[in-house]
Amino acid sequence: MTTNNSTNDLTSMQSQPSQRDRNGLRGPVKICIEDKTFPALTTVDGKQSPGTKSTNKTQYGLSGHIEVMSWLNPDGSEYITHYTYSSSGLLLNLASGKKGEPASTTDYHYDK
Repeated sequence: MTTNNSTNDLTSMQSQPSQRDRNGLRGPVKICIEDKTFPALTTVDGKQSPGTKSTNKTQYGLSGHIEVMSWLNPDGSEYITHYTYSSSGLLLNLASGKKGEPASTTDYHYDK
């Protein structure tokens, strides 16, 4: 007997906790902002590398799926990814790129 793994995987994906829950956030969290600071350091060859800071922002929809993620880079540029889901919670599309520039897109298709 042959089992269609993609259908089984699809069923298990739909019953998993939301991304918001998996990220350890409780309740109806809409936005999570993470600021990361990296200290200055000296490389093995004696060169100085200045400290940097980055900011990541994750926006969740009512269902708990990630809708938008953005990364603010030390140079001031921003990289953004938008996620689109089906009514059953499957990822259908993501569009990502540097803010102000054309985004690259990826479409997802699933076996039924």
